[in-house]
Amino acid sequence: MTYFLPSHGLQALWDCILAAVRRPGLEDFRNPELFIEAKGTKLLFKYPNAPSDLLAVIENFSCKLHRVLDFSYICKDRLYIDVGKETCPLQNSVSPPEAQTYLWRRCCIRHHLDHLYDGIIPKSGQNFYHESMLRDAGGMTTLTPLRSRLRRGGILYGQMYNLTKEIIDAARTFPFQNPDLRHLALDPQLRHGMQNICGKSTSSNSITDRAYLASKRRCHYGLTDSNQRSFGVWEEYRISWVLF
Repeated sequence: MTYFLPSHGLQALWDCILAAVRRPGLEDFRNPELFIEAKGTKLLFKYPNAPSDLLAVIENFSCKLHRVLDFSYICKDRLYIDVGKETCPLQNSVSPPEAQTYLWRRCCIRHHLDHLYDGIIPKSGQNFYHESMLRDAGGMTTLTPLRSRLRRGGILYGQMYNLTKEIIDAARTFPFQNPDLRHLALDPQLRHGMQNICGKSTSSNSITDRAYLASKRRCHYGLTDSNQRSFGVWEEYRISWVLF
């Protein structure tokens, strides 16, 4: 359940919350805190010339964030930001010009982790995800151990992935993820019998069929529209505000 609140009413709402938690019987809810999360801000803070002037990027981002947030209310020791780098194919780098796709290779990811952890990669917290059923192409996520040097320094999490996932990724919703789609592999009579036992109506069959066809259309349109697009790779880390 989600509610969108206008900014001019936030102070009055917060005052009501503080007054409510002072009532007898609500002691467990005293001293409340607000947790804020921002998503989809990559384009807002994207800087093409970041490698040549990283300090200007940091100062610009900090300035924008201070205009949005009142830092007198922020617990800076629990403030984290995601810092990412996108590597894209150069335009007209091949002749004749054609779309290009960069992919992370398993060996490169392994070398990167080895460098990140000074040659001692933790046994847990690292996950490799294959790309398009290829053996050596994929993405990676790494969660730094609680007692590690990286965690103490302010690095919590890292990920490296290929931007080809944008073809079918819609707000982290991927096609063919409906669990009922597996029923399509069953014999129609067996499927009908299961529905009778579970008390489901036969209309659920058409719903599952439509979900399957919708996923197919989504993949088709995504691949068709991306036929002449180039895709790069993304590297991102979640770091503490102190480290930033």
